[in-house]
Amino acid sequence: MILTTLFCQLDELQRRGVHHFIIAYSGGLDSQTLLDGCHAYKLQHPHLQLSACHVHHGLSDNADQWLQHCQKSCQQLAIPLTFEHVQVAKGNRQSLEAVAREARYRVFESLVDRADCAVLTGHHQDDQIETLFLSLKRGSGLDGLSAMPALMPFANGLLARPMLQLSRSELQQFAEAQQLSWIEDESNQDDKFDRNFIRNQLLPLCQQRWPGFNQAAGRSVGLLGQERTVLEELTAEDYSNCKRASALSIGALKSLSHGRRDRVLRHWLRLRQAPLWSHAQQQQAWLHVALAQQDAEPQLNWAGWQLRRYRDELHLLNDKTERPIEQIEWHWPKPLTLPNGKLRAFVTDSGTERLREPTDDQSVTIRFGQLKKRVRPANRNGSRELKKVWQEMAVAPWLRQHIPLVFYDEECVAAVGYWIAKDYLCQPGESGWHIELKC
Repeated sequence: MILTTLFCQLDELQRRGVHHFIIAYSGGLDSQTLLDGCHAYKLQHPHLQLSACHVHHGLSDNADQWLQHCQKSCQQLAIPLTFEHVQVAKGNRQSLEAVAREARYRVFESLVDRADCAVLTGHHQDDQIETLFLSLKRGSGLDGLSAMPALMPFANGLLARPMLQLSRSELQQFAEAQQLSWIEDESNQDDKFDRNFIRNQLLPLCQQRWPGFNQAAGRSVGLLGQERTVLEELTAEDYSNCKRASALSIGALKSLSHGRRDRVLRHWLRLRQAPLWSHAQQQQAWLHVALAQQDAEPQLNWAGWQLRRYRDELHLLNDKTERPIEQIEWHWPKPLTLPNGKLRAFVTDSGTERLREPTDDQSVTIRFGQLKKRVRPANRNGSRELKKVWQEMAVAPWLRQHIPLVFYDEECVAAVGYWIAKDYLCQPGESGWHIELKC
């Protein structure tokens, strides 16, 4: 049963193009079972790449012994093991569990450098129920109550939880039958941590009262996950209708119901990798920033980010986007990574304004800032100062220095996402280049 369920999930990952499985390996029961199961799967699929990663937090006196256990287990199975030492420091109003988790996942992200990589975690059905209770405690909405998705984008690849359909007792029965050895984290018995209290005190009571509670709750989480998927599809459409370059149109947001508008805003934050707002911050963002008087300069500050409004648009800023960067040479037409996203150029003959290709002897550079230079956008009569063009196009002052300006030699030929110079615009029916910035 265990291997059948696990193998089905791994088969699905292969169908999605995954060829490198990276196991998040702590050495505990869950990840030990996952390691053994994936090893059995690789024996049937020798073309696959299988490795493991152990993160040494240093929070336990036994942490060195846990690392030794992981090294020994991987050596016996001939599975390459990467291990990283991380420093975990808890700040004000931060959970030690959450800080440690963030440190682990930063390590995992650094390993997922290709689209065919997936990090596999040992989360199981009991973990899902614990996450459900934590979400109830926090007053979460659908996103929280649907707990952990089985599959999600992660770094350049995927994050998968292939054992979510299995209970912890099933994993333990399998591990004992296979005579596996695993470590026990003594902190799992400390009920001062909310998850441990739920696991050790609350869930046993629920199971005693209602023997099928975990299975029923697991079905509920699965159904909520399906509903969440449907809503995410609707939210993606709403977001597309509200998106204006890197901003959101307040007018378009006003046309949505309260619930749909809030989902678009959260979707926007996730895409920009910004911390999500609390319920109070969400209200402040809409009532005190988006709906402020037109002559006001409202802003919401949180966790190193800012929400600001300019005319009819909402803008997100953080420390990275605030820093100006220097001129960058573009090895045209290869993708170019910038601090605020990745530039990609592709040939098209319809559907959008197209830029003429540079000649072989022209250098292509990307420049930033409010340059004192005259430009001639195709949709404007005559040339004018770049600053004047931004004012006419209602581009917020703090955004202008972060818009990639494309230069052929010393000629500004385009502002990505905004305009193409008249002399470099392709005519209807003529193939040319479209440039997009993916944040």
